[in-house]
Amino acid sequence: MTRPTCGGLGLGSPVMSLWSAISIVVGAVLAVYGLLTAFVPQTSSIASTIAKQIVGELEKDFATAILNIFGVDVNLTFTSWFAAPTPFFIVATIVVAALITAAIMIFWAWSNWLTLCGSPIFGKMACITGVVNDVVGAFDTAHSVLFGFTGNQPRADVVVKSIYWPIVVQDSPNFVLCAACDNCSSSDIPSDPADGCSPEIPCLYHDSKVCAAALGGAIGATIGAAVGAVLGIIAGIALMGALGCGLTTVLVWACWLILLVAIIVAIAIVAVVALVGAIVGSAVGQATSGASSSPGGSSPLTLGTYVTITGNLASAPQASGANAIWFAGWVPNAATQKVEDQTASNSSGTSILGQSLGTPPFCFTDPEENIPAALDVCPVPSP
Repeated sequence: MTRPTCGGLGLGSPVMSLWSAISIVVGAVLAVYGLLTAFVPQTSSIASTIAKQIVGELEKDFATAILNIFGVDVNLTFTSWFAAPTPFFIVATIVVAALITAAIMIFWAWSNWLTLCGSPIFGKMACITGVVNDVVGAFDTAHSVLFGFTGNQPRADVVVKSIYWPIVVQDSPNFVLCAACDNCSSSDIPSDPADGCSPEIPCLYHDSKVCAAALGGAIGATIGAAVGAVLGIIAGIALMGALGCGLTTVLVWACWLILLVAIIVAIAIVAVVALVGAIVGSAVGQATSGASSSPGGSSPLTLGTYVTITGNLASAPQASGANAIWFAGWVPNAATQKVEDQTASNSSGTSILGQSLGTPPFCFTDPEENIPAALDVCPVPSP
């Protein structure tokens, strides 16, 4: 077949940023409220009535008692936005801010853990042969060492022989990864070589150390967020008392400003304690797992290694949406529609065939000319 067109509309990083988690959680809260007000028109009036009753009671009981513990005078009443906040409003806003922050941190950690170590997309069984053009080990970035759930699985990008190009474009992925043209002859260079010359298949390896760190980080973040929420609420309310917001002589706008500061302090405490918990949990997870952090498992792959790799083929967000072996050695089971780990019985789906004498970036002609046909046991795919 003709050479696939390199490049395309690549996907962004599959790792969810903290800002994305914030927008999702806050958006979900607003969406739920919006649905309630849309389908239950009485929601706003009911909520307002209940809130007024609760405020009236709690000002005299729970909220007032809490604020008195921290030295906040409760003589001021909330009659409009030009009046000082009531005791109930102070407690409620600090509690809600702390709890939403905790929910964001927990959602961020577990969503990334699921993306990193959850079952891969159900694809098709594939077998490819070629030369390793690039290797990315686990914990490739500094932040992934600290926060295990933001990490990456070990990966080897394999320049495949031209007979495997149909696998590269199977099911029309939105991106085709290609090695640069530096070492290709002029006859093998396309008219527009900007996106590369030699199609590659990224091969992801499931690493237990990565997943142990991710799980530990997610658990640590959850515990930290819960502890941080309690500490943040206490600190925020205590700050209101320490700064004297309850004094009847204080300017109203200053009281609102102090409340804003107290909310920020509560949020910061929750976030910091959750991050510290994630760091500790990630470190414990890494320490308790002795797995390799390099692609290939017990036989780490290096640049220029000739390989045959089998596994589940699917469009992987970790590879910008390109078709990838995700994971090497894992097999899609048509009966269960799940991808099953069979690495223990198939050497992680990887066979080392030799070593190239060339240097990366490799041209597709390198494995074609240097891997003996007898060693290439993959079935030839249909064009």
